[in-house]
Amino acid sequence: MYSNEELAELLNKRSKYVQAVIDVYHGLLQVALKRELISKRDFEKYFRNAKTAIRSEEEIRKDEFLEFIGENDPGLSQ
Repeated sequence: MYSNEELAELLNKRSKYVQAVIDVYHGLLQVALKRELISKRDFEKYFRNAKTAIRSEEEIRKDEFLEFIGENDPGLSQ
């Protein structure tokens, strides 16, 4: 659970806010997997899609370049 200070900081800093959303989504996916509502494969696909959706333009360009030269899976730069 987030403290009041952490929540206030999340509202002021987009990147941390986005990370909080990803944390919640990850938790939702874990529960769905545990309850056998989704497969492990679906879990990995949904979580990967969520992480790639929040990339900055710079991260997207970096990923595309590394994928082009064969040194990175798409959407994995952090």
